[in-house]
Amino acid sequence: MSLKKVTAVGGLVLAFGLLSGAPANATELVCVNNQEILEISTYAKHIQQLVQQKEQELKKQLEQKVQPLQQKLMAIQQQIQSGLLSQEAVKQKQQEALKIQQQIQQLVIETQQEYQKFAQEQFDKLTQLEKAALKALSKTLGFKSVIDCRAFIYYTPEVDITEQTAKVMDQLAKEAKGND
Repeated sequence: MSLKKVTAVGGLVLAFGLLSGAPANATELVCVNNQEILEISTYAKHIQQLVQQKEQELKKQLEQKVQPLQQKLMAIQQQIQSGLLSQEAVKQKQQEALKIQQQIQQLVIETQQEYQKFAQEQFDKLTQLEKAALKALSKTLGFKSVIDCRAFIYYTPEVDITEQTAKVMDQLAKEAKGND
C-alpha cells in the first residue's frame, strides 16, 4: 500500500510511530484485550469516570426524592401502630402507605433505567471509537479480523495490538474534541 492511499487517520498512526512493533509480514488476524483498553486508554478512563459521576449524581437525586416519602411512610406506620385509629382509618392509612411504597419503587426503577441508558450510551461511544481506531489500524497494518485476546488459548505477542488501539483511540478522541 502506498503512502498516498493511507487515510488521514492511518497517516497519524504512522506519524506517531505506533507501528514500530508491527511484524514484517502482516497477519490477517489480530487481537485486542478490551479489558486492558479500559485500563490504559485515557478516553476509556474518562468514559468510566463520567459513568461513575452520573451514578453518584443519580443516587443523590434519588435520595432527595425518596427521603420525604420515607418520612411520610414512617409517620403513617406510626399512626397505624398507635391503636388510635378506627379499622376504616387503618385501612385507608395502609392503602396510603402502599401507594407511597409503590412511588418509591417507581423512582428506584426510573433511576436505574436512566443510569443504564446513560452508561450504555457512553460505552457505545467507546465501542464506536474503538472500531474507528481498528479500521485505521487495519489500513496500515493490513489485518482483516480482530478478536478479543482473552478468547485465544494461545497467541504470540505480535498479534496483540491493544496498546496501538488505545493510543489511536485517544488520538481520535482528542481530535474529535478539538473539532467540537
